[in-house]
Amino acid sequence: MLDSAMGKLLDQGLVGVMLVLFLIAIIYLQKRRDSDAEARLKESRETLLTAAETNRILSSIKDTLAGVAQSQTFLTATVQAIDANARSALASQTERDMRVERMIENASETIREIEGAAATNRGLLERGLSALEARGR
Repeated sequence: MLDSAMGKLLDQGLVGVMLVLFLIAIIYLQKRRDSDAEARLKESRETLLTAAETNRILSSIKDTLAGVAQSQTFLTATVQAIDANARSALASQTERDMRVERMIENASETIREIEGAAATNRGLLERGLSALEARGR
């Protein structure tokens, strides 16, 4: 079969040689196109692998940031609760301090009144004793 094909080509002469050259050129271009396509395919695979890895890393970062945001929200709520409790405790302590100050002021006023009454009583007693002594003499 190959011999008959070669024989026909020889019979054709220059046209046969040109046909063989075109056939060789077509085969060469086909192989070159195939190798270029394979190189592009390999590059595309590498790009896809890189993109997949990048997406995986970005997903991990996103999950981490979501966890950080959740922790921040929790910490903010905790700090706000602590602040509210501290403010409430401070308000209660301030109120107690004011009540104690009023009690001290009231007690001081009462003590001054008692001291005044005691001074008056002492004066009366001294006058009464003086009057008794004056009578008894």
